[in-house]
Amino acid sequence: MPALTVSVVGLRGHAARHINLVKANDGLVLGSVYYHKAPPPDAAEIPTTADIRDCFNADAIIIASPTGVHEQQLAALDDYKGYILVEKPAVNQIAAIDSLLLLSDERKGRIRVGFNFVYSDIADLVRSVVNEGRVGKPFMLRTHFSHGLAFRSGWADSWRAGDSGLGPLETLGVHFAHFASQLFGEIKTTTIHGQSVAGGAAYDSGVMVLAMDSGAVAVITTSYAAPQMSRIELWGSDGFLDYDGHRATVYAPRDTFDATGRFTTPPVVAAYDVDYDADYVRSLQRLHDDFFQHVRDGLRFAPEEFDRDVAVMRGLLTAARM
Repeated sequence: MPALTVSVVGLRGHAARHINLVKANDGLVLGSVYYHKAPPPDAAEIPTTADIRDCFNADAIIIASPTGVHEQQLAALDDYKGYILVEKPAVNQIAAIDSLLLLSDERKGRIRVGFNFVYSDIADLVRSVVNEGRVGKPFMLRTHFSHGLAFRSGWADSWRAGDSGLGPLETLGVHFAHFASQLFGEIKTTTIHGQSVAGGAAYDSGVMVLAMDSGAVAVITTSYAAPQMSRIELWGSDGFLDYDGHRATVYAPRDTFDATGRFTTPPVVAAYDVDYDADYVRSLQRLHDDFFQHVRDGLRFAPEEFDRDVAVMRGLLTAARM
């Protein structure tokens, strides 16, 4: 089977991860890499271009540029007939969300939003615990992911601060809002509280609370101004899952008592070693594997998945306006 040609929009940061994955895959060939300015000397071997239309010859295009320019870049690719992987969130303005939702089903079927967390081992484990009823009825998901990016020089001018001003709530927290929508269905309301711990106009830390139509709640905490930490808790009516970035432990049943008849922590019924840093790398590879399998087979993505994945930012943006 001939190799697929893949172009990339973006050069640094997350775009570099995509470029490296493409170059390491024998079934892929790196095509044009669109970059909006002269590439630095250390990127001399990358086939960069200043004209996004040079990417049209590729079988697939990965958009891994800052979110604020996704809308104009997708518009520039309106006549492109191949497949597009656009990094999450697809866009970060309500008007842009509304515009994308009006695309034809044919075009939606050729675009995937890159929420790679849902391809991770820990996401698979949480889904299996929910689907198999291992902790009873799940009613709360709590996540916390943080590291100290905001204390580095240049944070104030970083695109990760986001033109929405939401910082890690947009760039990181949206992963888990999307995951909650997979687990529990549609998001009914979103509440946010943001902070600037390191100083600056944009949030570098924040909490979002999602109330789901199913009655479940998701509490998502993110920070670029705290030590690195990766935690997930799933609470159920008969037990819970606790993940500390290295090991996921399942406890059950609820009715566990000490010698005096008082409730006590349930026993461990299962434990799984999952290193989050390694899991992140695998999840991005699995996103690639799934996306490029669709490209090879000429399969379309479900338009309703596109709608869900694009609209997941709406509640966050609406809450930020309140």
